[in-house]
Amino acid sequence: MQKFLACLLVVATSGCPDVKTDPGEGPGEGTSGPIVEFDPSNSIVPFPNNLVLCATGTDQTGAPCTIGKVAIPPPACETDAAKATRTNVLNQLDGFGTFEAAMQITLTKPVDPATLDGHIVMYQRTHGTTAIDPSGAMPVPLKLIPSSTLRFTEGKCTSPATVDAVTIVPLVPLEQKSTYTVAVIPGIKTSDGKDYSPSSTWAKRKSTVCSSAAFSRRMRLSRVM
Repeated sequence: MQKFLACLLVVATSGCPDVKTDPGEGPGEGTSGPIVEFDPSNSIVPFPNNLVLCATGTDQTGAPCTIGKVAIPPPACETDAAKATRTNVLNQLDGFGTFEAAMQITLTKPVDPATLDGHIVMYQRTHGTTAIDPSGAMPVPLKLIPSSTLRFTEGKCTSPATVDAVTIVPLVPLEQKSTYTVAVIPGIKTSDGKDYSPSSTWAKRKSTVCSSAAFSRRMRLSRVM
């Protein structure tokens, strides 16, 4: 089976357990070189993501949420307008979009665009709630866009960090209430030719967080409506 650097998925019927990290397991801690980021304790995860779906009645901060609905916690430096959108719009949904739904992973170094094709893949896992035979699963065509995103930190709201990223856009509409997996596999490289590694958190958790042998242990991490 292939090893995976990081994964996200589009899921209809099941969420993931909350993933906690211990000191020394964050991005770059105990891992040398460029990494594909994954650190749920600091809200650094691929998005959209099942970790922001309400599974227990409380969100990641302990605040009440509606089971089955999106439960995005308040980010650092949130404005009043952003809070209103998050609480009154996004957190009223039961999943994410199905048409040209942009997904994103973050990286610690700029990526070489020429190494993306074939190393970020997406498969449909279920048709509705019916599992698809993995032997017949076909990859979903993707547009892979090197990009960047801003990361805010409390106390530094006027000077957010710019983080390297890859935006992933399916080129075909996704089926409603169905499960998809997007996986980042070894082979993507930085702009100066170095291989990416998983974060130490991902490396330690990848075989236990919502694992699925049917799809070579790609992970269940996000959802569409």
